[in-house]
Amino acid sequence: MVTKRKGRYVATGVTAKGKTRTEKANLANMLRAKEAALAVREATVAAREAAVAEAEKAAKEKQQQQGPEADTGAPQQEAREQQAAQQRDDLAPRTGSLLDTSQSRSILLTYFELVQSGVEPNKAVQRTASTLRVGKDKVFKVRAHWWEKTELLTSSAEGRGVSSGKDGRKLLDDVQCANLRAFISDKHENGQQVFRRTVREWIKETCNKDLSNRAVGGLLYRIGYRRRRGRIKIPPLNDDRKARIRRFLVEMSAALTQEEKEEAVIVYMDESFCHQLHGSAYSYFLTDDDGVVQDGMGRTSGKGLRMIMVHAITKGGALAAVDENNFPIPEGWFKPKDKGKGRQGAGSMGTEETAEMLWQAKRATGDYHDAMTDKMFMEWLERRLAPAFKAKYGNKKMILVLDNASYHHGYDAEVGVPESNSKGYNTALLRKYKCRKITVEREVTSSAGVRSKKYTFQVPATGTFPQANSKCGKGVSGPEVALATRAFFQLKHPTKLMEKVETFMNGRGWQLIWTPPYMPSFQPIELFWQHGKQYVSFNFKTKRTMAEVWAQVRKGWYGDPTWEGQKGGWKPADCSKLVAHAVKEMNKWVASDPVLRGQMGALEEIPESYEDDAPGHNDIVHDDGVEAQEQLELSAEFMECMGDEDADGDAEV
Repeated sequence: MVTKRKGRYVATGVTAKGKTRTEKANLANMLRAKEAALAVREATVAAREAAVAEAEKAAKEKQQQQGPEADTGAPQQEAREQQAAQQRDDLAPRTGSLLDTSQSRSILLTYFELVQSGVEPNKAVQRTASTLRVGKDKVFKVRAHWWEKTELLTSSAEGRGVSSGKDGRKLLDDVQCANLRAFISDKHENGQQVFRRTVREWIKETCNKDLSNRAVGGLLYRIGYRRRRGRIKIPPLNDDRKARIRRFLVEMSAALTQEEKEEAVIVYMDESFCHQLHGSAYSYFLTDDDGVVQDGMGRTSGKGLRMIMVHAITKGGALAAVDENNFPIPEGWFKPKDKGKGRQGAGSMGTEETAEMLWQAKRATGDYHDAMTDKMFMEWLERRLAPAFKAKYGNKKMILVLDNASYHHGYDAEVGVPESNSKGYNTALLRKYKCRKITVEREVTSSAGVRSKKYTFQVPATGTFPQANSKCGKGVSGPEVALATRAFFQLKHPTKLMEKVETFMNGRGWQLIWTPPYMPSFQPIELFWQHGKQYVSFNFKTKRTMAEVWAQVRKGWYGDPTWEGQKGGWKPADCSKLVAHAVKEMNKWVASDPVLRGQMGALEEIPESYEDDAPGHNDIVHDDGVEAQEQLELSAEFMECMGDEDADGDAEV
């Protein structure tokens, strides 16, 4: 701190750079003469302004005496005011301009005058910057330069507008930038995010340069990258996707015809979720001409816990029995717990006449599909959907419309998917179900060209097949054993290879229709979710419990006559309109399709390739939306060799 004693400035304490009291005192004494010079200059300016003000006052008095017609001094007065303002502005350096000694001096004198008056150093920097209309960084630079070198800071235009390899702007050459763009593009193609640290690691490994995250951010900005939310990539609408959509429309048209004849009932099912703090951030905020004045909501950005929802609807409404008040009965699996982790509602699922199933997920983040398993889906199918459907529609045929989530495609717990099993496990399956031999067909290259050759292998009594050797034909590879395992079970135990949902539905004479990927407009239950979540959003409040979310979701679906947001209360979801909207979307597609003609429920000129086609149960769409179709190609000769049986009943494959 600088104090004035007996006409001289004396420094007390140590500066930020470790200067002693003596050095600070010397600094203050050197500024005293310059401060006096500045005071003289300011006094001169003040006297000039006083003279201008006196002249203006005299001119006004003279004008009042002469009357309003003698208003001839206005231009001169305006010019004098502009000149005075220009003289005042000359004392302050401009933002972004070059610093000279006089401007640095005015910054230092203003700063030390504030410090001398008792203002804290940081506040003195702010007030200096505000008074002289410069940036705080410039005040810091001038002060630090004076403390280090005891001289006024000046700057020049040297190097402005020039990019060099040392100023941090030209970090990579053109080839390296092209490689970086290719690296980022590959990351995006694989569905991965790109961060500054990701690019930093790549530059360090590839270009042998160690940069800071800030330098990497500047580099990405200069080569045209901006950080924003990415769009989920949808596969192109190629011939395969179009064929898949046409197949679905053909099946749905036939299903709508059966429903119109009252021969069947179409059921739409799906899974979704709702966060504990689900609510919209939009509202009305006080504004003025300069923009928003207040936009606080009094809520955090967190979403809270997450509730998973499973349900099914028909055009007649949600599949759920009603109580004495004609309100759908509550399902008994949901047990809210607003603290701690773990799925709430775990345990044995009871049989109830409602397709509704709600539970609290273990995690509030990540893919909500991870909270569902094929076992849970089958339990819901057997203990919720089937009882609810029979209670409402009796012995009518059910046509279930569902998406291709991976947990909808559960297989036999023992056999599973042969292509996903290990070689040893498939060998044990063949041995358990008394398969004695397998035949493998391979292509062999010889002097006569490429030809097919068959190899027969005995199923080992213990262990697995020996390792394959393509040169001598000994041993069997894992894919070959998987192919033989699938062929054996297709011939002897076909139900073991069927999906559990197919076995369940076929056993009751019911039907499955798989929706094509990335076509949510074909699923009316998507609008059912939206109707319930909208009610939850309208009734948002802080510290809402999961039990309250559960109650609000059900009121959103089934209606709340006591809700004051609209006349007559909150209306229940009109499932007949939701189904009609989805059918309308299907008809739009049919109208634009070059193959299909007519309307849903009465399609004309249906291609033969779609009439007998399977419902697409092998086209599995995993959680990331990527289709994985398993294809099995067996030659006629290979199928023939599977039919041999020994006298003891043991099969040969």
